[in-house]
Amino acid sequence: MRVVVNALLGAIPSIMNVLLVCLIFWLIFSIMGVNLFAGKYYYCVNTTSNEIFPVSMVNNRSECMALVNESARWKNVKINFDNVGAGYLALLQVVRLCGAYTTPHACKMRYQRVFCPYKHCHV
Repeated sequence: MRVVVNALLGAIPSIMNVLLVCLIFWLIFSIMGVNLFAGKYYYCVNTTSNEIFPVSMVNNRSECMALVNESARWKNVKINFDNVGAGYLALLQVVRLCGAYTTPHACKMRYQRVFCPYKHCHV
């Protein structure tokens, strides 16, 4: 038992080095996601019927607020790339495959087949 505990404690510095390299690697992709998608996952929704207005009809906040419907709200998806921390969470969600289809769905909803970094968006 003592040998196992000593081996695990001796491996901690090596594990930390690998973790640091992985975090720096993810930081690069998070920064790229922020540069590409910061503020782009917002959408206009009717809060009474939960109807999402298409991008062809409402493209920005001012168009959403200009609608005659007073229950229209300009919302953001829960997992987004608005800052580096949120980008880390979005990458973690996609890597873990925990809700991995919600992030590409938000991208598809916003860009409507024009551009999407995920392979399953155009299905």
